[in-house]
Amino acid sequence: MDQHVDISVCSHAACWSILRHYSESYSVYREFLTHDITMMTQEFNPGGLVPSKGLQVSHAERVFQEAGAFPVHVARAGTMDLSFYRQLDAYVESGFPLFAAMHRRGHAIAIVGHAWQAPTATTVPGMRYAWDEVKSLVVVDDNHLPYLSIPRTSGPPYSGEDIDAFIVALPEKVFYPADAVDRLAPTLFRLGGLIGLPPQNETIIRYFITTGSQLRSFVRDKESEFDPKLLETIMTLPFAQYVWIVELATRTQWAVRQIAARAIIDATASLFEPMPFWLFHSRTRALVFGRKTVTVDPHTGIGELPLANMGHTAFTRMDQNLRPIQSK
Repeated sequence: MDQHVDISVCSHAACWSILRHYSESYSVYREFLTHDITMMTQEFNPGGLVPSKGLQVSHAERVFQEAGAFPVHVARAGTMDLSFYRQLDAYVESGFPLFAAMHRRGHAIAIVGHAWQAPTATTVPGMRYAWDEVKSLVVVDDNHLPYLSIPRTSGPPYSGEDIDAFIVALPEKVFYPADAVDRLAPTLFRLGGLIGLPPQNETIIRYFITTGSQLRSFVRDKESEFDPKLLETIMTLPFAQYVWIVELATRTQWAVRQIAARAIIDATASLFEPMPFWLFHSRTRALVFGRKTVTVDPHTGIGELPLANMGHTAFTRMDQNLRPIQSK
């Protein structure tokens, strides 16, 4: 990871660490060296002083594109842009390492994980998001030993507040971005009367990407929590390869890693699709949405499924994309 300032700087190292993860995890990506990354930033041989001057976010975007990924660049719109941080957290929760830029500090890092805050008795009124429950981010910074923990808000050596742009290198078939899910998730409460949701001002919203096969594996492992009709529906729905999961939990449920309801959204849907859902369920009712091959009401495009034979008082939160580290 140590950089040679004549040929690479922090941004090259951040790109390298992310692509190293991809090449080790997925056979479709080959291994890249820091020299490869230097060459990939430009259409021509940069040479001279160009590498040691670093690279811009647009150059990093080109690196991931050249590596065969499909990068999405998200920039913060002011210091109070909380949607920016919710998107950042959602992609990290999804298991994607992020190239993060701190323009004021002239620095770039890779974000690879996070840590939750410990549950407290103090409650903050109003609807909250998973980002509000994050205590710190785990980053790879070439100026420090690997896996550096930085605070969510102000603190040394820098914090999440210093990050003002990031790039996520997505797979080919993810077309529905996190900002669309961020806008869509609160509208789920409009359906609250149909399936019985907790009050909106007492709910924590969490969303992330996973695959249809990982979702089914998780549900199969927790099958005692599900009504057999709901279990059969999840196992037979023709999910796309990638899905967004939106989980709704009360503060009490959040503290014990449980949720009240879960929505499954097609991550391969178009931004122009008004109802990109596959399924939305609580413990009393499920709504199955008509995505061509399911039986639904032809007028509403929704099929209702009453639920009764639930094995537990709540659903388990789905934590599969980040491996927990147990501190001693």
